[in-house]
Amino acid sequence: MSSRSNDNGRVLEAILTSVLSEKLKVPLSDAAQLSQVRDFEKIDSIPKPLKERFELQSDRLLLWFIDEGIIIPSKVLEIHRFSDFDAQQGNVADVQIQTEDGPTNISVKNNHTATKHQRPSTVLVRLGVKKRSADNLGYLNEISEITDNFYEKAKMIMPSATLFRELKSVDAEFINRECYAPICALIDRYYTKFGSCPTCAENLLKFLVGSMDFYKVVFNEQGLCISNFKDIMVPSAFISRHVEDRPGYLDLQFDNAWNFSLRLHTASSRLGNSLNLKFDTQLSNEPITPIYVS
Repeated sequence: MSSRSNDNGRVLEAILTSVLSEKLKVPLSDAAQLSQVRDFEKIDSIPKPLKERFELQSDRLLLWFIDEGIIIPSKVLEIHRFSDFDAQQGNVADVQIQTEDGPTNISVKNNHTATKHQRPSTVLVRLGVKKRSADNLGYLNEISEITDNFYEKAKMIMPSATLFRELKSVDAEFINRECYAPICALIDRYYTKFGSCPTCAENLLKFLVGSMDFYKVVFNEQGLCISNFKDIMVPSAFISRHVEDRPGYLDLQFDNAWNFSLRLHTASSRLGNSLNLKFDTQLSNEPITPIYVS
């Protein structure tokens, strides 16, 4: 995620939290107060029309929650914001409305629908495979071999290269051929090995979409797109597919009708001591009918 995109997302969370607290006349949790101080400094960095849209749509979202009976204002106790640490534990929600009847969790996104991203090094761990297991150690060793081979060949075609784009200027398909394709093929092989394991399928889906019930709300110029990620059917298996003519992509299909497209890419433009890679993960089929609110 770019710095601007990250700032926009932080500001959106801050504005929504502020609107909820002010309109419902309830306090913020200690964690939310700390996050608000940090992120309100970024408000001046976003365009004024965008800030105004975030404010209007945050107010509209609250009205929708009230109209649908999801939130009863008199029962709201506090507004909470989740931390980056919470996200690392599998929680994709950003803001929580705490009420006498229980929490309502909200994942907010500005103009995009990406799910959680993962890095190649943690692929098996996300399935529930133990870090020190033979499978995971063998997998990491194969990742290292691909990485070493990539750097050796990179030095051969351009010894002075410090940026990935410099390698592409010499050989347009070099990164696809020597990095993305072999890593995706390797992951596809391990996904196929564990794809029939019900526990692995459940663990992976929970990582991708979140380990707790929440509403995903996408803010865009057309309005709000609200999806209820509650009571998702637990999968018992998944299928992985790596297509040769799409060297940096993997397709995942779960047996509960949830499908994802994973695109491998470099998280940095620079050639460091190790390949800094991660997947951009998008839902290609979401078996939830979203609600559009203008």
